[in-house]
Amino acid sequence: MLLVNAGRVLPFHELYAEIWPDGLPADPANALQVHLVRLRRQLESGEPGRELRITTAGPGLSLSLEPGELDLEVFSTCWQQARHLVRSEPRTAAEKLREARALEWARAGRRARPQPAAQGPWPSRPKRTVSR
Repeated sequence: MLLVNAGRVLPFHELYAEIWPDGLPADPANALQVHLVRLRRQLESGEPGRELRITTAGPGLSLSLEPGELDLEVFSTCWQQARHLVRSEPRTAAEKLREARALEWARAGRRARPQPAAQGPWPSRPKRTVSR
């Protein structure tokens, strides 16, 4: 939840509702702190010295990320660049789409496979189909 809303303060009541949808523990503030300590340990074990940038901000928590740290942001940037370049520089646009595809493959735990260059122009958005 913090990753998807990086840079935004998430109120504690929203975090509590997401973590404990079936009811709050006796001390939700303390239980949330326990979760944060565990999260920090896990992240530090994967990348020693890495600081988790979760801060208390007023009535909630906020996660700070550097540009390019969130795969979704990088994927979206590659997609937007490809859309912008498709008519003027189709090979560069295809490369941007391959970069986006590589992120998806990496997230799925597979190595990115090279894709043949696509032929443009591409549609600006997916086509919708209606089943009856």
